[in-house]
Amino acid sequence: MKATNTSKVGRVVINCTASGVPDNYTFYKLTHIAPDVSRTIVRELELTRVSNSEVIFTIEGATYQDTGFYLCKASNGIIHYSTGQLVMEDVVSVWIKDQPVITSNTRNFVSEKGKSGQMYIEFYPGISQPLVTWYIVKNGTMEQQQRGRTLNLLETYTFYYIFEAERENPKFA
Repeated sequence: MKATNTSKVGRVVINCTASGVPDNYTFYKLTHIAPDVSRTIVRELELTRVSNSEVIFTIEGATYQDTGFYLCKASNGIIHYSTGQLVMEDVVSVWIKDQPVITSNTRNFVSEKGKSGQMYIEFYPGISQPLVTWYIVKNGTMEQQQRGRTLNLLETYTFYYIFEAERENPKFA
């Protein structure tokens, strides 16, 4: 089993090709898996048969939500001699560059006065990862605090923290 992808701006074609004897294959739905550590199954997709041994899936208007891993599976009813598997599998990755998107894992942080803590901003993986600058507002004045996706809270007073995200690669379009 071989899985490949061909990408052009806004269009991705995933190609799954099986090989072996006999060459009459049953292809299973294409499984889209999240690119983050959860490896959650996002969706299962119907494939278009090109031949006995090849299927494709086309994504028109691809966005960051199409980023992830795609699992191709097929079987010809014969157990593979070296793996002992009835179903052949291969995975192809798809990474769509898009504007940064803050994930739901980003949380507001509330701490008791005098306690330290952290605030963190997480962006959807696989897309443009911006540089983050944190600012603190003291007495109506905004001061740059630190850079990075994590802000260490060590102050014993109450302040408002603001962040600014800019592209890591200014040439990204």
